[in-house]
Amino acid sequence: MNQKAAPPFPHWEWSTEATGDSDGSAALESALPPFAVRENLRALYFSTLSESPDLLPTDSLLVRLVLDEARRTLKHLSRPYQKHVESFETHPLDEISLEDSFELNPFLDSASALRVTTSVPKEWSCVVMVDCSSSMSGEKHLLASIAVAVALLQVPPRDVSVVVFHSSALVVKKMGEATLAEKSVLDFLRSRPKGFTNIALGLTRGIEQASLSAKRRVGLIATDGRHTEGKDPNDVARGFDFLAVLHLHGPGSSLEASQALATAGHGICLEVETFSHLPNQLNQALKRMSRL
Repeated sequence: MNQKAAPPFPHWEWSTEATGDSDGSAALESALPPFAVRENLRALYFSTLSESPDLLPTDSLLVRLVLDEARRTLKHLSRPYQKHVESFETHPLDEISLEDSFELNPFLDSASALRVTTSVPKEWSCVVMVDCSSSMSGEKHLLASIAVAVALLQVPPRDVSVVVFHSSALVVKKMGEATLAEKSVLDFLRSRPKGFTNIALGLTRGIEQASLSAKRRVGLIATDGRHTEGKDPNDVARGFDFLAVLHLHGPGSSLEASQALATAGHGICLEVETFSHLPNQLNQALKRMSRL
């Protein structure tokens, strides 16, 4: 990212007091001005991203715009729910299940014998692995940041992990930690693309993170497909129960390699060429992963 003068955007502090919620989602839609959309996101991304440990105004706004784009993507995607059978005494407003009630007590001679069905959010986990090699510079890395933000917002904080990889691999957000989405997005954005592409290593770190959860090994990898270092990534991909491959088109990309990776990981390959393709493909990936 070249050092240029940052656009004259206003600055909003990260605060939960003003919004009343932990991630600022309730106020973000109305807080950002109408012009702060994709072109402004691009302009800010390609200007200055500070490497200082202190949060600068331009860094804060870039993270906000990435999260805002992620929320637009999630706008029409509902969280997965599953049915639970509970006691009528603890859930008196839910629908009574006669079948479950009769199975427990055929006489139904007390309120404690009644059972109801209630919907609760489904628990699931996901590891997001992002190719941050040199071939992922620019627009691909920006698109990947939206994918990271979407996962951080949609999956419960302790059940999501983010791994970046090139010649080496780094865990940006650890499984089991309730890190703020803003911090994880900023840490990802600061992991600038460089070096060669060791997809197998990235997948290995992803499986390690997935193993920290008691849930199924579900992963989302954003890559342009080609690996230039390490062993065959397809061999490692087989360790996932489901692997969604977000294939980012561009110079040097290999759709065939991404498709083979998805097949090995018992998952799907979703193609992204531009910003306009990203929301639908991410929604498809999330639907498949969360309903396993």
